[in-house]
Amino acid sequence: MSPKAFIILADKISVSSLVNKNLTRLRRPISVGERLAITLRYYATRDNLTTIAAGYCIGKSTAAKILVDTGIAIDKVLQSQYFILIFPVPNTEEEWRKIAIDLSRIWNFPNCVGSIDGKHIGMQAPANSGSLYYNYKKFHNTILLALCDADYEFTMFDLGAYGREGDKSVFSSSFLFQKLENDSLKIPPATTLPYCDVQLSHCYVGDDAFPLKTYLMKPYPGRCTSTMPEDLRVFNYRLSRARRVIENAFGILAGRWRIFRQNIIAKPENVEHYTKACLVLHNYLIATDKQYAAKGYCNSMLRSRRSALLTSPFLPRHHWMLNTATLAINNAAPTPHSSNGYV
Repeated sequence: MSPKAFIILADKISVSSLVNKNLTRLRRPISVGERLAITLRYYATRDNLTTIAAGYCIGKSTAAKILVDTGIAIDKVLQSQYFILIFPVPNTEEEWRKIAIDLSRIWNFPNCVGSIDGKHIGMQAPANSGSLYYNYKKFHNTILLALCDADYEFTMFDLGAYGREGDKSVFSSSFLFQKLENDSLKIPPATTLPYCDVQLSHCYVGDDAFPLKTYLMKPYPGRCTSTMPEDLRVFNYRLSRARRVIENAFGILAGRWRIFRQNIIAKPENVEHYTKACLVLHNYLIATDKQYAAKGYCNSMLRSRRSALLTSPFLPRHHWMLNTATLAINNAAPTPHSSNGYV
């Protein structure tokens, strides 16, 4: 984080009483800047509370309280004051169309309004929890379900599911699923695909763990071998590229905030506070600090090279980047099971 971004962030959260304490006759309070520095060090490094408390000459319990209060302040203040900047959940069809245009231009997948995936947030075993938080990877965790756009900014997320659940059950019980089923997110209606007259609804893209819906595309089952038809293999490749956006976003998140590289020693509710704060900081720094997602943390070179290849007249006909809009024109009417072919 640059000094300018740090100063701006400290000024924003100073309005919260959780971090801006009053001066008393007993002692001077810990300043907002120091509280923020303690919190950012904990998020960005894998130092434990004992090391951080000793480094700032404060008690371990004081450091633990600062981490929780500052995390809540970052989440509440930034989302309430700068909701459009920090979590730009589209409120109109035009905003959804802008995301779809960016994803089509950068990742070459038309009518896509976001990529969805889940991430395991490792933590210590909660008391008296049994196997609720114990997942198939053999560690305790809570699950983060998130959506992102073409620029690795998280647009929506759902957090707090038990680690033993799979992505499909987490998605089915999330508020995002309810909004999509009720059609309350104002997603644009079906539009014409490029290079053809077929209309297809806007959708998200996910992996095999998610259910197939009219608003959610997943790859065709089976391995991409020579036995799979070419149009199916090309579609799976295209969808995999579009779905890589959320995986890259999670990679940037874990690369910058290394708290996610180990089991977090905290209660489940505090783990949620830390995770929400890191998600907000992720979007805040992508919008304000160019060094946060610099080369090496995102596919910037791949994007420019991709654009050059797509506009090149020397692209082979049977290349993976070929236009497959007309490969399945004669398929049945667009249903959740046949829409993949149109793409």
